[in-house]
Amino acid sequence: MINLLGSFLGAVAGVMMVYYWIIRKEKLSIADLFKRYGEYWYNNGINWIASLSTIIGLIPLLLGLLIPQLSIMFSLGFYLSLALGGTSFAVITFIYKEKKN
Repeated sequence: MINLLGSFLGAVAGVMMVYYWIIRKEKLSIADLFKRYGEYWYNNGINWIASLSTIIGLIPLLLGLLIPQLSIMFSLGFYLSLALGGTSFAVITFIYKEKKN
């Protein structure tokens, strides 16, 4: 079950890397990181896009766990969830930004 934990962390890492390197372009406001209603405060403190992207990154892992023919997806769980979580986060964020503007 260590692969399950690794895959979950892969999806979280994918979201974090895309957020830092692509969305924020390596620029963070350190003071706002600790403010309750600062720049990084989302809907009641939860970034729903990041949460959804993490779940999307875990779907192939769960399919590989439940369907024996897809067990390769479980074996490659970290890399698959890293790529899927990060990609889905970037796509959903850019679509949301377009609609918001």
